[in-house]
Amino acid sequence: IFLVEMTYRCPHMHREFEICMILSGEVAVYTNRQRQDFRKGDLILFNPRQTHELHGLTEHYLILSVQVASGFYKRIYPEISRLEFGSIALADGDKQLRRRMQSLILKLASAYLKKEEGYEFFCMAYLSEFFGELLRSLLPGAVLADFCRSLHLRAVLPAASGAPVQKLAPGR
Repeated sequence: IFLVEMTYRCPHMHREFEICMILSGEVAVYTNRQRQDFRKGDLILFNPRQTHELHGLTEHYLILSVQVASGFYKRIYPEISRLEFGSIALADGDKQLRRRMQSLILKLASAYLKKEEGYEFFCMAYLSEFFGELLRSLLPGAVLADFCRSLHLRAVLPAASGAPVQKLAPGR
């Protein structure tokens, strides 16, 4: 998680998903030889290894950026390593979803930057809720229901099989 103010960023890519929120200014983003313009409050999602280039349309623009390795969620959602989102503009036509996603990213950044006791859990919760909202908004209902069932089964099956379960005690 970081804040960056700039006027231009040359073409580059990351191994991680990158979620950006424009905090001030306006920016033109080039991906796949196409240009999309974004302004304050807009949310952008870059897939892993997706080349992108940013040009300021105002003197400066400020971006809140969150990079998330697909391996971070691999245990609960193995399909994430094959997941690729089609549009970089998030919640473009859904104002309620846009507000929820903006709120989650800002809460994530606040928790991370303040680093108060237990902040790691809040960061994971906000990020997980963000990806949950993202998947819910983009995946058909049946696919999401299958995903939720598989999560439940993966959590329940080891305990039901009699496999040893590690218990954590306070102070350990």
